[in-house]
Amino acid sequence: MDLIYQNPFRVLGIHVTATDREIAKQIGDMEIYADMGKTLESESDSFFSVKPDRTARSILEARQKIDHPNNKLYYSLFWFWENSSNLIDEMAFEELKNGKVNKAIEFWERETKNGITDKNKSNYRNLSVLRLGLSIQNGKLNKKHFLNSLSLSGEFFANGHFNDFTSQVLGVRYSVDLLETTKNYVDEIMSVVKPYFGKRKSVSRVTHKEILTHLETYSGSIQKDILDKFVGKYIHNIEKQIKKCGQARKVDVSKANKAGFELYSHIQEDIKKLQLFLPKSDLPYQFAVDKLAEELLQCSIDYFNHSMKFELDPGGDSLKLAMYAKSIVVGVKSRNRIDENYSIIKEYDNDRPARVILGPIISLLNKYQDEVDSASVRANYSLAKEFVYNLKRPLDKVRQLMKNDQHSSRSDYIINVLSACAGFVNSCGVAVANSNSQYGRAIELVDMARRILLYKTNRGLLDSINKDLSDRFVYGRSVLAKNISNADGLLARGLGGLIRTGKRNTVCGCGSGIKLNECCSV
Repeated sequence: MDLIYQNPFRVLGIHVTATDREIAKQIGDMEIYADMGKTLESESDSFFSVKPDRTARSILEARQKIDHPNNKLYYSLFWFWENSSNLIDEMAFEELKNGKVNKAIEFWERETKNGITDKNKSNYRNLSVLRLGLSIQNGKLNKKHFLNSLSLSGEFFANGHFNDFTSQVLGVRYSVDLLETTKNYVDEIMSVVKPYFGKRKSVSRVTHKEILTHLETYSGSIQKDILDKFVGKYIHNIEKQIKKCGQARKVDVSKANKAGFELYSHIQEDIKKLQLFLPKSDLPYQFAVDKLAEELLQCSIDYFNHSMKFELDPGGDSLKLAMYAKSIVVGVKSRNRIDENYSIIKEYDNDRPARVILGPIISLLNKYQDEVDSASVRANYSLAKEFVYNLKRPLDKVRQLMKNDQHSSRSDYIINVLSACAGFVNSCGVAVANSNSQYGRAIELVDMARRILLYKTNRGLLDSINKDLSDRFVYGRSVLAKNISNADGLLARGLGGLIRTGKRNTVCGCGSGIKLNECCSV
């Protein structure tokens, strides 16, 4: 802490308000003592445990350091303002001369506890200098002294009393740039404490967040300047990576997922650094991470929409990017947008097991629909039954999924696919009935269609995935049954008995090994 222990005003044993004549006289006295082989001591020598080094060279250097007004003001900021008209200052300095540091602090703290005024402005200045001088001793940081000194000096600079101080130090002829002087002061303080920065709070380490908190007594421009020095490069890199990601996403939307993952990977260290310096409630932090979260979400959305357009499965990557965005966002507006899109993507991803199973079913349905479209109506019956037989195995997987309640609460996808399958079989039955009046075969296909919609719940109860459609099938079946004439009805009933007897003893054609009346046909 040479700025204080070897401060030129201390080395020369003069007040910061000393005139050029007083300074010259003091140096002359020192030279006389030096010629006599003696060292001229000062009352301020006892203010700290570390004594000033007074040699011919150090005295010359001290004189040169305060020879220019700007330098004189700079070094005066790190030494006491001995205001002879202030009784509290006199009492505190007397205690320091006697080595009673805590007593001096007690005097000044009592006077400054209610805020800075014109009366106690020198008390603020002196308590700040004393605490700064006590903050680093024997290579160790006293955090309490340091942070308290930082806050006190900020109040002194920010409350209009600095001009009075400078006029006493330099005289009324000189005008001083308060902002520039304050910046220089804070820069010096930061360089002094830099070796004691720590990532976590401790007795002997100070965090950047603690520094910024105690800088709140300074003007807004000073806070911004220090903040920029702490976090500017990290925020700049985040903005640079966001821009790079946005450009890559727009050039090739099919690789929006890759661009998002690269963005998240490249800014991890910057986010960690920001969190060391800033609380999440801080606006610069919020602005940076919300902008980042929005870009990650846009990568998620663009990749999701592109993949859906080309019938790809974007669920995994899109969900992961949305989760990244969700994990870092702070602002309410951004969070609401991310939450809304995350829910949609999450619900889609939850349906992944159903999509994996339903994919072959959709392909099978498309295949047989094409065959029915190009075949004669007479072939509808055999093609529909063949479709039901081939549907059995993937359909059982869907039913097991539903039984275990592994599909999401939004089961529209399952309902729509199975309803389409059942509708296809039913339409084949209607076509058979309308074309050939083969009502018995039509009824058999309607029963198969209704069977597609049935599944067992986890309680073992039989239920339909689409009750409205099942009811329409039941009604259609009754219409078909009524179309059978009374004469045909006797024959139909006779044939029906034979068919039912045959079903009890015939294995289903789907390959399940189960009897036909217990398997695909109701």
